[in-house]
Amino acid sequence: MALLGFTVEANDTASDARIVTAGGSITEIVYALGAEEQLVAVDTSSLYPVRAMSLPKVGYYRQLNTEGVLSMNPSHVIAASGAGPQAVLSQIESTGVDITIIDQPKTVKGIQELISAIAAIVGKDVEAKLLNEQIEDRVTLLTSSRQSNGEKVVFLMSAGDTGLVAAGDNTIPQLIMELLDVNNPFQSLEGFKPVSVEALLAADPSVILIPEYQVNGRTKESICESNELRFWAKEHGCQLFFVDSLSFLGLTPRLPNALADTLAILEDAER
Repeated sequence: MALLGFTVEANDTASDARIVTAGGSITEIVYALGAEEQLVAVDTSSLYPVRAMSLPKVGYYRQLNTEGVLSMNPSHVIAASGAGPQAVLSQIESTGVDITIIDQPKTVKGIQELISAIAAIVGKDVEAKLLNEQIEDRVTLLTSSRQSNGEKVVFLMSAGDTGLVAAGDNTIPQLIMELLDVNNPFQSLEGFKPVSVEALLAADPSVILIPEYQVNGRTKESICESNELRFWAKEHGCQLFFVDSLSFLGLTPRLPNALADTLAILEDAER
């Protein structure tokens, strides 16, 4: 079982590969490289692009099933770090299936290395080079002329009766804020951590971002009226914005899209 960060030898028989991906970011990159014909199944977190949802599913990437994966007769499983359980991965590997676990550092370079690592497996090195150049060019374009206004922005993974969970360091929301020179008051936290209403009020963000999957039919106004956010909203108005869950939470080629969306939100909030 290979754990990558990030050197892979090119696969000379990539066109004959039968690949199962476990992790939405992994699947999205396979499609972005134009290697989707090699995919025989994906995990349930693989929701983008939409056509990936029509492929057979092998369960959630952290809760894979041996029989489900092997029933697809794969030659290779490419999985995001955290995939498992480990016992299942070992059983799959014992049948002769190659398994590659790929780490996902939350940096622009990490995205590019991830793309290159997957490209080496699926035989798309040229496509990876072009894709990485496009990402770098767009990130540079979106960030080079950015003038910070000292905005404080908080990304809440959860906001409701179950409490508040904020993005800290080593997350995609923090990467986005760093690139745009935006202050995340919860940067000192590691990953996604629960925060209190009092901590949110003390952080005093001017804008709050929430992933779309948390909406559950609610309006931004109803969320701002919740016990968790009503005092903040009274101070700042309901400067709460829904964002695309996948591009703000996954290490994908759509990082420039997330940057552009955030810039548009900041401009809207300033009006």
